[in-house]
Amino acid sequence: MPGMAHLRGEKYQDIMLIAGASAEVPKGLGVEVNFLADNIDLLTNKVRKANADIVEGPVIRPWNVKELVVRDIF
Repeated sequence: MPGMAHLRGEKYQDIMLIAGASAEVPKGLGVEVNFLADNIDLLTNKVRKANADIVEGPVIRPWNVKELVVRDIF
């Protein structure tokens, strides 16, 4: 039976994560999740308080987007 998680950041910022087995993609590989946030610095502070593994950022990219990269430990 698959597990499911519903994540909500702000209004219209919903992600549904559904666990399932696949022979083609090993567990933990091939997943990328992107969030759009009005205030990336506020999000960064929340991530730091949660002791998440920040890989990079926040950093302003050449395409004029401020990004934060966080590693999923699961």
